[in-house]
Amino acid sequence: MMQNIDVLAQTILPRSLHGINPRSIMGNSEWNKQKKKVQQEAGNHCMICNDYVSHMPGDYLECHEIYEIDVAKREFSLKGLICICMKCHEFIHHGRLARLVAERKITKSYYEQIMIRGNDLLANSGLKKQNLPPEEIRNPDWYLLYNGKKYSVSKGGE
Repeated sequence: MMQNIDVLAQTILPRSLHGINPRSIMGNSEWNKQKKKVQQEAGNHCMICNDYVSHMPGDYLECHEIYEIDVAKREFSLKGLICICMKCHEFIHHGRLARLVAERKITKSYYEQIMIRGNDLLANSGLKKQNLPPEEIRNPDWYLLYNGKKYSVSKGGE
């Protein structure tokens, strides 16, 4: 049974949050402590699709943030962390993946495989990818809310 499938449906981050992430804010020591805890909870399975991941070079669980998104306040609030397979993680970050295709660092075929897989997982759960309108993706007024402070690329921490 798939858990956390709704994480695949979440929108990509607005541009004002690119480069702002809990890992950078909390520091490597705290990030690694929280990551290790979630990795132990996951065992060797993706916490979205439940695929087995062997923990070998090129095949390992990746840690990803789960956000609560308040569109009216333009805030992404950290809800927690999950460990997921590379394919689920790449689907979540499909904007980055599309850029890699444009830069010819990955093939369009690989991109399409990731998108088909992710969209199939969502469809099988009755969900679909959520997207902010393009003007919101470009809006500089979005924040990451973490421990009561608001962070954005243009405004730092408040």
